[in-house]
Amino acid sequence: EALPALASAALFLISFPPFRLLVPAFLTLIPVTIAVARKIDAGQPVRYSFRLGFWFGAIAYGITLYWIAIALAIYTKLSFLGYIGAVLVMAPVVGGTIAALHATRRVTGWPFAILLPVVWTASELFINYMSDLAFPWLPLGLATARFSILAQLADLSGVRGVSFWIAATSGLLADAWLMRAERR
Repeated sequence: EALPALASAALFLISFPPFRLLVPAFLTLIPVTIAVARKIDAGQPVRYSFRLGFWFGAIAYGITLYWIAIALAIYTKLSFLGYIGAVLVMAPVVGGTIAALHATRRVTGWPFAILLPVVWTASELFINYMSDLAFPWLPLGLATARFSILAQLADLSGVRGVSFWIAATSGLLADAWLMRAERR
């Protein structure tokens, strides 16, 4: 369970600045998605996927948002608490997202290429409009910002549309991996 969370968190980290890599953004969700499929096949309850997603969110946002504590330390000594608060808000939301993916896959049996973009993009919208806890930073679509040709897709669909596209690609690749493993 720790390995998929760490792998997805590492891919999430290198999808955003200061790294200038594009491919990891499209691979970020694959390890946790494959882990969810394995949990469903093993008959494990949704709470196991929540835990997987929680650790993915805690590690990914914990590493990616390190700058909050550093940058705001100039203004207040409490910046570290703000950083911890941001991570403690994001981790359960990502956990809930992965649990929702687990539940919808179990109920519908639909491919991840359909479920993952819908669930992930809905989660990003939820995060964006959480009232005082809203956290619009680091949507997956933002990983294409340094690549102007791909970032132009946001002109048509906004950053959520780009996130949808990235998650759909991840879902398609996860489905292909699972079908390949099934054929063996």
